[in-house]
Amino acid sequence: MLEPAIRREVVADYILFINSRTSELKGPSGLVVRAAYSGFKKIHPAIMEEAVEGLLEPFMEILDSFHEAFLESGAGEGFEQWLQARAEDVALRLLAVTDEVAATSGHKMLAGLYAPVRKMAKKPVAAAVPGMARVALARMEAAR
Repeated sequence: MLEPAIRREVVADYILFINSRTSELKGPSGLVVRAAYSGFKKIHPAIMEEAVEGLLEPFMEILDSFHEAFLESGAGEGFEQWLQARAEDVALRLLAVTDEVAATSGHKMLAGLYAPVRKMAKKPVAAAVPGMARVALARMEAAR
């Protein structure tokens, strides 16, 4: 996933995934997330490429650690299904990474947009975890 030969495609795959997930969010919290997402892109048009590029390695390390645990478990179900039962734990680890990035970011406006979204992020991030794994697995298969 992190190999230079496919990294650009991996980043593009995750941007498409994020765009799709964001557009699917409903209700008041979905409205807040979509507004913040739009605000991020208006403030800094290349934000998604930079964000995915910067988060790719720590996020893949987190997904990989869960994949290793899945393989060790000998579970009969697929990785996505196994991961669904652990999605909240995965989400908390992913959000810890984004929290650190936001806390150390030099972009005060972006950090300001992140704060209200973060309060409601655990549930949609947990819901996205199996899809994140699906994107990673599909890209790994394509690279073989």
